[in-house]
Amino acid sequence: MHSSLHSSRGSILIGTAVLVAIFAIFMSGVLVYVANEYRLNFRSHQYSQSLYLAEAVVELGMAELQYRNSFNVTNGWVAVGDGSYTKTTNVYDSAGNYVGIASNRVYANLTPITITGVGSATNTVGG
Repeated sequence: MHSSLHSSRGSILIGTAVLVAIFAIFMSGVLVYVANEYRLNFRSHQYSQSLYLAEAVVELGMAELQYRNSFNVTNGWVAVGDGSYTKTTNVYDSAGNYVGIASNRVYANLTPITITGVGSATNTVGG
């Protein structure tokens, strides 16, 4: 009777250890999955922000051409010398957090006029 009690306790202990091991393997898989999802979502977020920044500076160049066509130094434009103008802008969100940098170049002497925009988002979450 005494040995069957020890055998029963041993079986329960081994069964519990196996279940804990299976649960630990399952949870480590879940953690790896969640970490990868976070990383991929963050990369997608950065890509989207960079695209929006680039689109914004192209719109800025188009607005300068349509409404002012002056590319004034007081507005941050720099004449490159080959008839093109550049402008680089640090971008902040409505809360004052740094989002990234956006730069563009307007080739006003080309036909058709060419505007390029480059956006670069920060590597921090929340921007």
